[in-house]
Amino acid sequence: MAKANTQPSRDYRDFRFRLRHDLLLRRRLRRAKQEATISLARELGFNLTFEDLQGNKRDKHTKPASQPPST
Repeated sequence: MAKANTQPSRDYRDFRFRLRHDLLLRRRLRRAKQEATISLARELGFNLTFEDLQGNKRDKHTKPASQPPST
């Protein structure tokens, strides 16, 4: 059985970089569903998959908080 790849794809990382620095792209994707996000990413030349987006959601929910507890 093949081991699942937990690292995000290079295209996914590049797309996230573009998203951080492109205000118009952020506005277009503000309330977009996954299908629309993948479609737009492919139009822009990024080869995203549903697994890329699902992996990102899973990582956000499983990472421990990096802030110290407030006193």
